[in-house]
Amino acid sequence: MNGKTGQTVKLDLAVPAHYSLLNQPDSTYTFRASGNQDVIVELGHQTKAISHSKTVTRRIVVTDPAGRSTTTTQKATLYRTGVLDLVTQQTNWGGWTTDHWASFVVPQLAGYTPNQARVASHTVTDQDQDVTVEIHYQADDQNVKIVYVTPDGQVIRTVSLHGQTDTLQALPLDVPAGYQLVAGQQIPQTVVMKSQMANIMIVVTKVVPREEQAGANKVLPGKNLTGGSQQLGISGQSSTSSPQNQEHKQLPQTGNKDAGVTGLVLLATLSMLGFGYRKRNSLKK
Repeated sequence: MNGKTGQTVKLDLAVPAHYSLLNQPDSTYTFRASGNQDVIVELGHQTKAISHSKTVTRRIVVTDPAGRSTTTTQKATLYRTGVLDLVTQQTNWGGWTTDHWASFVVPQLAGYTPNQARVASHTVTDQDQDVTVEIHYQADDQNVKIVYVTPDGQVIRTVSLHGQTDTLQALPLDVPAGYQLVAGQQIPQTVVMKSQMANIMIVVTKVVPREEQAGANKVLPGKNLTGGSQQLGISGQSSTSSPQNQEHKQLPQTGNKDAGVTGLVLLATLSMLGFGYRKRNSLKK
């Protein structure tokens, strides 16, 4: 800036871009004959308040036993503020805020156990990164009882069948010795294992030995049969006669009753003759 002694000039201060005046010098200056002083203009960097955010994501992928996957996405957003120096384009940042991921309860499936029952809540900071949590299920061991019972409810045998949930197991049919299946039952050949299965009831009945079956129809000599009687003949062979046959064998003159009386008289006469004969022999001696 130039001028003559005693001359007053207007100060034309051109502040550079992104700067601002820190002091307020006089708007004019008068030149002296000597001892003129510099006009000091103090400048400062202009700044700008800025903010920044970022999102940290947690994905929880639940895969069911059939292979179907369901994804739950949890987002945590963090913020920070800063001051941007418009001259140097440098930013002076403040600290990050925090956020959190909520806890997640893993769905329960009957007969299966997840690798973790719950995903814990988490406070998210600027140190956290995106993460994926995998949830899968393990089939439980299952047990079903096969109960062999009689028609009146008596338990003969109990057998356990083991297998994992939803597996197909062959039904081991093992009928107890001395018993047989009751006809008409619907007995499955295979069983799909589930949790809390009801007992499989199989009805059996005792086997009757063949000799007992034959004995049930056997009639001893002299026992009455239906419609007649069984008699032992002279040859030792049994003969069966019906009431009609007996009627034909009766004496035509007297019938059953007269024949019986005649037999008794004949027997008594023979006995007396025998007694007399023995007595005469004893007297001769």
